[in-house]
Amino acid sequence: MNTTRRLLVAAALSLASAPVRADTSGEALLEKCVAAEAKLKCLQATYTLRQEMGAETTAVYGTMKLQKPNRALITRQGRQAADSR
Repeated sequence: MNTTRRLLVAAALSLASAPVRADTSGEALLEKCVAAEAKLKCLQATYTLRQEMGAETTAVYGTMKLQKPNRALITRQGRQAADSR
């Protein structure tokens, strides 16, 4: 193995094993998010899914509600796309 190749391999190995740390403000934001999630009892979202196939467009929309400890309710409205199997 030539010297240049050895140096490149050594540099790659040293970079791959270097520890990664976020900055202080990033760590603070992450801790704030984790604390807010711990207080959370319910999370709700609305969604829209559009699928375009040629001239035909199919839209499905609904809501998702997640509750602690382990409960989920998903409602959907709209036309279900045909099964292509």
